[in-house]
Amino acid sequence: MDSVIVCYLVINQIFKYCLATTEAYAAISLTYIPTRILATATVLDLNKNSLSQINPGELTSLASLNTIDLSFNSFTDIPYLCDVGNTLLYLTLNDNPGITLFNSSQLNCLNVLVYLNLDKTELTVFPDLSPIGPSLVMLRINNCKLTSVPSGSFVNMHQLADLSMAYNQITNFPDLTGLEDTLTTFTINNNNIKSMTSNAFSSMKKLSFLHLAANGFPKLPDICATNDTLTQLFIHGNAITNIDPNLISCLSNLEYLIIGGKFLTFDTGFLGTQL
Repeated sequence: MDSVIVCYLVINQIFKYCLATTEAYAAISLTYIPTRILATATVLDLNKNSLSQINPGELTSLASLNTIDLSFNSFTDIPYLCDVGNTLLYLTLNDNPGITLFNSSQLNCLNVLVYLNLDKTELTVFPDLSPIGPSLVMLRINNCKLTSVPSGSFVNMHQLADLSMAYNQITNFPDLTGLEDTLTTFTINNNNIKSMTSNAFSSMKKLSFLHLAANGFPKLPDICATNDTLTQLFIHGNAITNIDPNLISCLSNLEYLIIGGKFLTFDTGFLGTQL
């Protein structure tokens, strides 16, 4: 085990914290929580072990813990973390293939969680995250087996700014109700989405980054509602062969565009002066 001083940067610079005293127990084949963790630890690194559960009381002494990395372990459910529920900000659970479904009641005590990573789990159903919705700022559920996102999944996520659900099997564009005032980055590339409603982004006030690549769109979706905010758009790897210039020229603040397509053509009059 190593104790070090670190500065921890969360992806996309949405939030930064300088954190002291990382307790590192990574890749040592642990099957249980160590009993001599420094009580002042703020970061606990337990990735690449063989942990499958955390029992009540095992983290009670860690009154300052705000980050825990449980990636690459053997969890089959969200572990018990109520002992640190009032301080835990960042929870990383990626690469736990045993997680296929989980009991959302385990999240009820995580009162201040802002970051949750469930990448490369085996989730087939979008989880009920309503217990942590009011505090969550960044959510990652990439490389899972999701096929759909239930309507209303984000209604109480009034802080969520960065949502990533790439490399799944989602067929219908998700209902983003609840994210109108906060969502800035939306990544849903490499799914099986072929269409979206014309008002999918009609109420988005801050969306600046949109990644729709490698889905099944036969034409460029109508995203003109984001004209005041969108600066980066990725739409390559779809079945788009022709672009309506009006669906691009309306994006007055667009700075970066990747369209792609082997046989892609533009309608006469396409204006790309801002690209």
